[in-house]
Amino acid sequence: MILEWPTPTVTEDFKKNDCQWREITEEAYTWFLECVPPIGFNGSYFVNSEPHTYNQAGEVVYLAFKEVDGKFYARLATLKQYKQLRDSKS
Repeated sequence: MILEWPTPTVTEDFKKNDCQWREITEEAYTWFLECVPPIGFNGSYFVNSEPHTYNQAGEVVYLAFKEVDGKFYARLATLKQYKQLRDSKS
């Protein structure tokens, strides 16, 4: 099985300052959930605890994930952005 990684697409979104949720495979979602302990897992939203990059303000940027209606998504976000996204369910 070839696992489709979300990193290239979400990284390009981040570089264009156009971060949005991108659909990924269930296998990628599960792999990132299980590879290292997640930050803030609440049953459908989580952040992979390994930093991905930094933004221009020097804040750590992580891969964030969500599952909605059996579909799986990823995007880059700071912890502050992740909490806002999770709380707004967007």
